[in-house]
Amino acid sequence: MRAYEITAVLQETPASLVDETKNTIKEFFKKYSVEMTEEEDWGSKKLWHAIRGLETGHYSHFKCKAEPTAIAKLENEFKLNQNILRSLVIKV
Repeated sequence: MRAYEITAVLQETPASLVDETKNTIKEFFKKYSVEMTEEEDWGSKKLWHAIRGLETGHYSHFKCKAEPTAIAKLENEFKLNQNILRSLVIKV
C-alpha cells in the first residue's frame, strides 16, 4: 500500500451538502479499501476562477493509504460526483 494525500473542493450550497459529500467520499474509501489516516477540514475559500458558476468552494483534505488501482477507481468516482468540483491526488 502507498500513502496518498487527497484534496477535494466541494460544492458548499446548500449547507448540508458539504457533510453529505464528505460522507459520500468516506463511503468511496470503504468501497475501494482505502485506509484513511487523517482528515482535515480547510473550510470555505474563494476559488481562483468560477467552476460551474460558483465563486467559492469547501476544501477537504484526506491522508490515506491505498493500492494504485483503488486510487484510479476513486478518482473516477470523484469525476462522476456532481458535488465534487475538483480533486487532487498526490502520492507521498
